[in-house]
Amino acid sequence: MQNQIPTQQESSGNETLEFTNGAFLDEGFQIKPAFRNVVTEEFLATVQNVQFGDSSAAADAINSWVANHTHDKIQDLVSPGKEMSLIICKMRICE
Repeated sequence: MQNQIPTQQESSGNETLEFTNGAFLDEGFQIKPAFRNVVTEEFLATVQNVQFGDSSAAADAINSWVANHTHDKIQDLVSPGKEMSLIICKMRICE
């Protein structure tokens, strides 16, 4: 499941600063609705389940999200083969 929450953006002249947050949970891991609401409403984060049992697929999903939210400035945040169960991404992108 993935929530689509817009990136926060501030501009000044030719410079733009964007903020985005994401939480990636192991597939099948359920979080309480109240906690999900805090994550999505207070932190404006997307919540996405990924298959951490397949570290390559999990890394691809996370890196794809990161690349998309950083305009391809960051493409390989995580590597497959690492033991993962929860990844939280907080991005600040300056242009």
